[in-house]
Amino acid sequence: MKYFIKTIENEKEVDSLPKAYIDKYVWGDEYTPVSFAQLGLLKGKGLYLKLTSFEKSPKITGTEYGHKVHLDSCLEFFASMDNSSPLYVNFEANAAGAFVLTSRLNRNEKVNHAHTIEGLKLPDVKANINEDNWTVEVLFDFDLVEKLFGKRVEFEKGYVFKGNFYKCGDETKIAHYGMWSPVLLENPDFHQSGFFAELEIE
Repeated sequence: MKYFIKTIENEKEVDSLPKAYIDKYVWGDEYTPVSFAQLGLLKGKGLYLKLTSFEKSPKITGTEYGHKVHLDSCLEFFASMDNSSPLYVNFEANAAGAFVLTSRLNRNEKVNHAHTIEGLKLPDVKANINEDNWTVEVLFDFDLVEKLFGKRVEFEKGYVFKGNFYKCGDETKIAHYGMWSPVLLENPDFHQSGFFAELEIE
């Protein structure tokens, strides 16, 4: 499977982008809210992401950076943006805009935790709770990506990297684990870069 990343001129155009539906529930399908990701290359700035979940009354227990948002109603984006590196970035956010952002080798080996990187300004995460859904938007600007991976990544036409989009809630009323590209393992674990799918700059 592959998602084609189109170039957009401004943030509002993100709503016109194709939707990557987070609809694979390998570890149980009792609760499967309609959720999707839209990812674009914001001209001259970086990758712009919008995540949406049609989930009413999302669970929120934290409002600060670094909160364990995967325990709340949570939307996530993991990606190996630099093909010459074994690192991947994981971005996780709840409906209040609390989030975590790291680059790592695997679940247990973090290389960079965004708030500890010298000279790095954390991205502005916009979260909105609407009548029947909630959304999260964030810009991964070129400087941010460089800080997380230790190298400038050129997101040019035809560039292909790998990633995945997730919906979860470990301690919500009904624990759930949705994904765009299925993680075919027995137990829940999103930190599996071997199951990432292709993302291509169109």
